Amino acid sequence: MYSPAHFRKEDLQTLIEFIKEFSFGALITVDAIFPSASMIPMELLQRGNELYLYGHVSAANPQAQIFSRNNVAGLAIFSAGHSYVSSSWYEKENVSTWNYRTVQVKGFLHPLLDDELRSHLIRIQAKYENGQTTPRTVETMSEGYFEKQVNGVRGFCMKISTIEGSWKLSQNRNEKDFQNVIEQLEKQDDANAIEIANEMKKLQLKKKS
Repeated sequence: MYSPAHFRKEDLQTLIEFIKEFSFGALITVDAIFPSASMIPMELLQRGNELYLYGHVSAANPQAQIFSRNNVAGLAIFSAGHSYVSSSWYEKENVSTWNYRTVQVKGFLHPLLDDELRSHLIRIQAKYENGQTTPRTVETMSEGYFEKQVNGVRGFCMKISTIEGSWKLSQNRNEKDFQNVIEQLEKQDDANAIEIANEMKKLQLKKKS
């Protein structure tokens, strides 16, 4: 991933927590000539010093046929809020840009065996049903329903070989420009802009501490 040094985020724990919080991302694989991508929720697990990414797609998804093989190269991209930054917010003439946070991981995919797939589905269901008034879990499903759904999906596990993060939050601007970007973003009627402004303010506090 291209990311200039002043935007690069290298703290591993921060990257792990980011993926767990913003776990809905793009899984990209390549078959023959063209890449394939699916937007899916993914699950990050840590075993000792190794990181693994789990996920699944519909059995009808053509990408399922790609990662049904062993050692398929994969790329997963996760992102949070993002916002346009106008160059009119700077003291001097410059170009407009975009602020964002993203984490990308690469590794080789292996298909999940039946028991592994069931365990993954149970874990991910428990995570997202947590907090619901009447959680829909395996225990609350009618007999045989869960197994029927398991048969309709295909799962994968990626052993992560590289994990990279980029927090592009106007770190390359001077203090006055940086503050003005925050103020302009806070004026926007947009949750993404507000999120980016809040992340920039966290950077300010970190510099002052």
